[in-house]
Amino acid sequence: MTEPTDRCGQMSLRSNDGLRVDAGLRRFTRPRAESGTKSGIESDTDHAGPAWARTHVVIGLIVCWALSHLLLRIFLIPTLGVDHVEQAVAAQGWLLSYGPTQPPAYTWMQQAVFELFGPSIMAVVVPKYLLVTAFLIGFFAAARATGLRDAHAALAVFSLALLYQIGWKFHSGLTHSLLMSLAIALSLLTLVQVVERGRPLDYLRFGAAVGLGIMSKYGFAAFLFALLVAVLTDASMRARISRRSAALSTLVALAICAPLVWFGLTHIGTLAEVFRGTMAEAPVTAAPAPADNPQPVWYLGRMEGLGSLALAVLGFLSPLWLLLVLVYPRVLPGLARPLYAPTDAAPRSIRATRWAGFMRRFFCGVAFVLLALVLIFGATRFKERWMHPFLLLAPIAFMHRVARSYPENGWGAVSDLSHSVPQASYAASAGLAPATAAPVSLPTRGVALRHRVMLAVVMFFVVFVLGYRIAEQRLGPPLCGKCRELTPYARLAEALTPHLGSDGGAWAVLAADEHIAGNMRMQFPKRAVFVPHYAAWSPQAFGMVASSAEHWTGEGAKLKKNDYATQILRRTASGSATEAKSDAATTSAGDTTLEGRCVLVWSGAEDGVPSVLRADLAERFATRMPETIMVERVEVPLAEFKARFPKWEREEAPGLAFAWRYAVVPDCGRWQVD
Repeated sequence: MTEPTDRCGQMSLRSNDGLRVDAGLRRFTRPRAESGTKSGIESDTDHAGPAWARTHVVIGLIVCWALSHLLLRIFLIPTLGVDHVEQAVAAQGWLLSYGPTQPPAYTWMQQAVFELFGPSIMAVVVPKYLLVTAFLIGFFAAARATGLRDAHAALAVFSLALLYQIGWKFHSGLTHSLLMSLAIALSLLTLVQVVERGRPLDYLRFGAAVGLGIMSKYGFAAFLFALLVAVLTDASMRARISRRSAALSTLVALAICAPLVWFGLTHIGTLAEVFRGTMAEAPVTAAPAPADNPQPVWYLGRMEGLGSLALAVLGFLSPLWLLLVLVYPRVLPGLARPLYAPTDAAPRSIRATRWAGFMRRFFCGVAFVLLALVLIFGATRFKERWMHPFLLLAPIAFMHRVARSYPENGWGAVSDLSHSVPQASYAASAGLAPATAAPVSLPTRGVALRHRVMLAVVMFFVVFVLGYRIAEQRLGPPLCGKCRELTPYARLAEALTPHLGSDGGAWAVLAADEHIAGNMRMQFPKRAVFVPHYAAWSPQAFGMVASSAEHWTGEGAKLKKNDYATQILRRTASGSATEAKSDAATTSAGDTTLEGRCVLVWSGAEDGVPSVLRADLAERFATRMPETIMVERVEVPLAEFKARFPKWEREEAPGLAFAWRYAVVPDCGRWQVD
């Protein structure tokens, strides 16, 4: 009896996970139940791995880790972080785009939560940590899908805690990058399912994961390019992909990211300017070059770009890469042992071999993209936080290298052979042994000391980060740098309550920076907030959100709440406050015109209204600043703050730890209900 072959003439693989290639048709089958398994599906005991690496334990540890940081964030840190204030300002309405710098997926998610539960700290951080949990579980599943055994797959996901941008920055910032990280994990997981199983549903899932990634952050395109390069440059993987089903994945991805595609096609020049302003700048060491010889500037710019890229790559992977070299020195080139003996070809080992090669090709694609950005497109500036689409899969690649370098606990360490299928068929199908090779039984070994050392290092970093964040809130400087999370925005909110509270007449806050605006949104969830340099987030745009408009009115509003469910607000006034009042006086009794005050807020000890706020008030609200306006003060004395944090040195002004000024503009425009 001969084994069935696929359409490339290669012998099919039957592994104990139920994936089969039969006569060119890939389908999911349920193998016969074997000893120690139910319906041929592996259980934790079948892996015979360490207890801490079993699936339910890993998921439990992930949930506990995320929950501990969530509780810390809710009960000890009352302020919003860097990226969260941006989302608090943006998520005030449904827009096709919130600016050219990022796709809208995360803001849409945040807006949906605000619609359901209202703006609050919990409405910001709970969805975020649900995404963190989903990302880590998806990453673990992807590591397992590529053939890594229990210990290596668990260490791959645990090793993420050793990346600064994840182990630390996931808690203090990151929004769009978090959603993209989830999409990257899901893309790898679903790609493995497409290649190994190839059901139509797998292609749908892969297309959905790709669409989510594109809608989460523009950098996902670089990840997708490297992913496709790794697949298409391997003949066996190309043979396993159906062209018709691949077109289905493409259609699903395009359907999900259609709004972004439309925005990109209609704003291609703006996106190009954003790229040049973000990653390309004149080299700081470049001297003026003669007009007939621009080579020095070109050369120095590329050298600066390569240097910045090298630092960003090392910074993103630190300290993980160093600890891996110390704990697993054989991962260094030239020191790896052979993969395994020719007869040790278990089904999972064959899959691991395939996907370890995929990882090598993937990072070759990544290197090509990064070098092209520098040498062809002239990028001169790279930051660690931009490396997620390029290097997020590095822990999985590292653990494949560890499994290959230490085969006694690697791909063939645990006997997971299906006794109903001869071992020779697996080896022959991979070209690793003659078809006549006798079945082998691989021994089960205990957890190696190096795995325990690596796990201990990870646990130390996890506990250290959690303890450090608690100490920051209790001790303050010098444990924190800018110490933004210690800013007492509650003092500012207390002073603004008479104007923005439930009985106040102001409907909006125009703040000089996003930190003031975002945190005031948390304090006054029924008021709108605006920031001058956030041009896309304007009253003209957010005034078109009917469901929230009743919360943004002045004290003269007479509209009923139910009217807002179907009506659209638009800005009609222009000119000065006097002109607006004159127009309001001439409207008929049946006309529903809204007028209200707004509050200007800025940081500093200067009483004069900043010019940026004056200009934005005139441009965005079509309102001129009154000639005379009362400026109120909110100040936190340095001595008072030092009583809580003795080492506090930051001063907004001499003798003041923090200082804000605010002014109430009597008329910030009129809004007409159509």
